[in-house]
Amino acid sequence: MPRWLMLGVFFALGALVLGSTHTYLYRRLKRLIPLVTRRQRLAAAVPLAFMACSYPLSRLWLHAHYDAVSCCFFWLACLWLGAFFYLFLFALLSHLLAFLVRRFGLERPLEKVLRLSAERCLAILAVAGAACLTVYGICEARCKVEVTRVAIPVEGLPPELEALRIVQVTDVHVGAIIAADRLTGIVERVNALEPDLVVFTGDLVDQDAERFNAVKQPLSGLSSRLGVFGVTGNHEYFSDVDKAVAHATQAGIRFLRNEKVTLEGGLLLYGIDDPTGRRLGFEVPDFDAVIGPEARRAPAVLLYHQPKGFEEAAGLGIDLMLSGHTHRGQIWPISYLSSIFYPRQYGLYRCGRSHLFVSRGIGTWGPPMRVGSPPEIALITLHRLRAGAGSGMAFAP
Repeated sequence: MPRWLMLGVFFALGALVLGSTHTYLYRRLKRLIPLVTRRQRLAAAVPLAFMACSYPLSRLWLHAHYDAVSCCFFWLACLWLGAFFYLFLFALLSHLLAFLVRRFGLERPLEKVLRLSAERCLAILAVAGAACLTVYGICEARCKVEVTRVAIPVEGLPPELEALRIVQVTDVHVGAIIAADRLTGIVERVNALEPDLVVFTGDLVDQDAERFNAVKQPLSGLSSRLGVFGVTGNHEYFSDVDKAVAHATQAGIRFLRNEKVTLEGGLLLYGIDDPTGRRLGFEVPDFDAVIGPEARRAPAVLLYHQPKGFEEAAGLGIDLMLSGHTHRGQIWPISYLSSIFYPRQYGLYRCGRSHLFVSRGIGTWGPPMRVGSPPEIALITLHRLRAGAGSGMAFAP
């Protein structure tokens, strides 16, 4: 499927969802605040219609002209996406509760106590709840970066690789939301962990490779004894995968495009492109075309953006697979929906002697918010596991 067609389908579905949900909100508003005249109805409908269109409009503006004003408008449009999500969710809940209040004849008793109709009172609570979660989500996304420490036992790990420190960063989504100042902070946090190896497991860029090019400079400050490596995610393909990889390479990140490198101590590091590339007409090989029999004889790590194919990777001899993509839903309660498509949504998983760690990522996509899924950097330490020993492991946020 061509990239333009995939993006067209995405925006068409988005327009359908945004249009229908904003229409619902308008109808609820008309019921709670009687809009009698045409002027009153227009005063409510026009701003809502503009806000429903704000995200695609901001994307188009940002693509055409990138400056402080377009970035600010884009940030506000993304913020409205998150705020509206919670407003819509709480509006539905208040609608249901108002129905139950009427159904069980509680409307009049409650009105005497509240001195306000139960329906309006529930609507006020819905707005307040949405506002509180929006503010909390912004704070969690910007101010609460956690370091998740994971210990992985690897059978046959050479003594020189004992306690090897791998720092995984994923889903940064560098662009108008995650700009140079935030990127500088991420680099400082990574360097403070004194990693032996730094890996980016996809979605380093957001939507536009050229915007990434404008703010990539802080990445050149990453310090790692064995180097800095990365793989493509779906957003590299949504932008321009060749340009995104070229810009990242200039910043000192080596992208593994369906290939392997052999590091100190014989550690094999594989990187395989995101399967989104296949849908867009790129050649993305299967695991067994990249991972050869050497993975069964030496410690092997696979970088793969989406947490899929773990059993296959384990069967090919991969000791540790590192993924991201899911954001752990990013904002509650989307995490429940995300877990349907990605059962291994977050955390540490095991298949035989192999392990998969799925990071919830450090950036945001869409709303500049995180609720119940704070951003993280993962510090993964490899330890020797003697043949026949138990596979003990530790996972600590």
